[in-house]
Amino acid sequence: MPTRNINLTPGLDRLCYEDKSGRYENASAVVRAGLRTLKRQELKRPEKEKKRQENDREEQEHAAKLAACAARSTMATPAAWPLAMSLAGP
Repeated sequence: MPTRNINLTPGLDRLCYEDKSGRYENASAVVRAGLRTLKRQELKRPEKEKKRQENDREEQEHAAKLAACAARSTMATPAAWPLAMSLAGP
């Protein structure tokens, strides 16, 4: 396995040695687990972005429908009929 020299903050260094579960044999195992977790998160990022964009689009469509409903309900009053006729065109 390739060897890397890395610099850790004192807090991260302590974290490498404070594992009480026994899952990690040494600091290298802790760093490898952290990198695997980071890789999984990075792979999920495009999915999350796509879902966020989809939600934004649905919210915009919903807002447009609500605005159209509100406009129709205001056009239903006799006072608004001249405006409705002028918007409808010839």
